[in-house]
Amino acid sequence: MSRQQLLEMRLTTLEEYVAKVRQILSEADRRGSVLTDLEERLASTAAMFDDLSQARQVTSTLERILADEEFTVRAALEDIQQSVIEKDNFTAVSLPDQLELVPHRLESVELDLIKARNTLTRARNIAVRLDSSHSRQLEDGLSTRCSKITRKVEKLRADLSKLPDEADCRSVWVQYETLVSGQCDELFADYVDFLGGLTLRDTALDGQVCTIADGLLAEILLDQKRLALPSRRGTLRSALDYLVRLRFPEWTIWELPFVAHELGLSYNAHEQPLNDLVNAGIVGHEPQFVCELFADAFATYTMGPAYACAATLLRFQPQHDDHNPKTSSDVERAVVIFELLACMDPTGHSEFSAVVYTIEKRWQQAMANVVQPYDPEVLREFTRRAHGALTDSARLQRFEPRDWKIAMESLKAALSGERDGQPWPNVPWTVRDLINVAWGARLDKPKLTHEITKNVVDLFQHKQRGHASPSRNEPPR
Repeated sequence: MSRQQLLEMRLTTLEEYVAKVRQILSEADRRGSVLTDLEERLASTAAMFDDLSQARQVTSTLERILADEEFTVRAALEDIQQSVIEKDNFTAVSLPDQLELVPHRLESVELDLIKARNTLTRARNIAVRLDSSHSRQLEDGLSTRCSKITRKVEKLRADLSKLPDEADCRSVWVQYETLVSGQCDELFADYVDFLGGLTLRDTALDGQVCTIADGLLAEILLDQKRLALPSRRGTLRSALDYLVRLRFPEWTIWELPFVAHELGLSYNAHEQPLNDLVNAGIVGHEPQFVCELFADAFATYTMGPAYACAATLLRFQPQHDDHNPKTSSDVERAVVIFELLACMDPTGHSEFSAVVYTIEKRWQQAMANVVQPYDPEVLREFTRRAHGALTDSARLQRFEPRDWKIAMESLKAALSGERDGQPWPNVPWTVRDLINVAWGARLDKPKLTHEITKNVVDLFQHKQRGHASPSRNEPPR
């Protein structure tokens, strides 16, 4: 086999791989049909329980009839039973005795039916459903990327066909390798991440974190639908950019504020004022430097102190202080976060500002002997401009400083320890309230982190089942 023939085989195989990726929608749609079937089965259980109730009534009526010795039907039924016994030659069991067993059998059937219904309900509640907007965005994104790759494969094949049989096809090989290692590998990784993420959610191996993240996304973006999926990578910068990926191993409630950071990385591209802000940038610095800082400002604006806690206490490295015009350091990013929080509560005398002071103090203590960030005043000025642009964005709903106090007073005690069967407080709250209160409770009682985590998930599921007051939905400011 010549090198040209080998390359032709590789191109054909690559086309098959791309075609397989195009099947991702049908795979997702098949999941939707399974969920629809589950819902139909659940709906049918109501009729089954009605049938069981009617069977009990009939059984009770027959028992009363057979208990009346003077009732002529009783004698007729006994005659019929006797003829059946003689014909089939089996041991007689009186009708009263048989009827006595029926309620127990009906009860057993009902218990089995309840178990089946509960299993179906759990499966339906855990599985994530792709609505029409999700499917449309997925189809558009994948179709565009697959088409680009297919056109490049066709061009490579055309270039290859123009070469003489013994010609050196090195340049075509190089283009093929570049295509595979670049666009193809990224597309295939997205494909696997998407299907794998759906599977992890369907089996609840993410600990319900993505379900909570869905609620968080709905609160932040008022007119856009996003879907949270666990993933080995955490990025929105791909064709599947309507997905918000929770990168492994950050599948806990404590890293949920990073969802807002991922949104911030892509949000400015859809909002002209924010796009202008990022494009204006900071003199002498690359766009990536500014984009990262803007995403931090976005996340802080929409998540409040919870993002400051997650970023500085779980992810940022205080020794990452080297200034680089291309990439912002963790120390520089922290400056933006705390300056943005100050912009959100300029008075500085509220409980909101008090907890911000606590978080910043802990970060500063960890930064002992660390080089100060590049020109803090330039960073603060950029943050003030970012805050103004975010405030003017009508599509965003920010975390209000006053909500910190309200949420802490309502939920902190319930989240901070063992439940002991106590009812959940019947007060309105949002998912952002829940995550911020969790962090507030953890700051006060770090040894109770495990209990707080469990209580957050339990309270969220309690509300999902319809047992809590409606969320506090305020108009955007």
